[in-house]
Amino acid sequence: KAAMKTYYAKALPLAAQFGYQNHGALRVVDTVVGREQPSVFVVASWPDEAADLSFESQPEWQQYKSMRPLIWDELRFYKAQAETAKTLRFRQDKHYTIAFAWHDVTSPNDYQTYLDGVMPAVETAGGRFIHTLRTPRFVSHATAQPGPSEINIVEWDTEDGLDLLQSSDLFTKHYNYLQSGTTRFDLYRIAPIIN
Repeated sequence: KAAMKTYYAKALPLAAQFGYQNHGALRVVDTVVGREQPSVFVVASWPDEAADLSFESQPEWQQYKSMRPLIWDELRFYKAQAETAKTLRFRQDKHYTIAFAWHDVTSPNDYQTYLDGVMPAVETAGGRFIHTLRTPRFVSHATAQPGPSEINIVEWDTEDGLDLLQSSDLFTKHYNYLQSGTTRFDLYRIAPIIN
């Protein structure tokens, strides 16, 4: 607890000096597909990669960074250039899913074919893609496995939006591209933690 208190009191204000912004914490409500059971996702941004790297090089940060294994069993970061993060806002009256896709290099276009094919059904079900990370840099203090190729957050108007998508003809028609286009696919229902 002491390490966590110090980390939040010292490390986050230091990061803010370099332009770090937290855009919201998202609690995992349900694991729809996936073998792992994360509890929370946090969406944050830096003004640019240079600001992130400058912060990472600070001696003070190295001291706080070494506290992570004392606080968390596992802490993962997925970093990529994404303009949408800077304007991202989560609302309590909406519902969200987050998908992690590991592309199959033997069928490199199939996952995009799946996404393009189901897009009209996503919209009909009251959904919209609000944030995408492509080929994010994966950072973890406890896991050496490769990170995902793509991460997508979808906002839904209603709680059953994902169910409506999955019961649509377009989803059924394009589901084989999801299977052939990925070696692994994790999908979670998430809800914003708003204080």
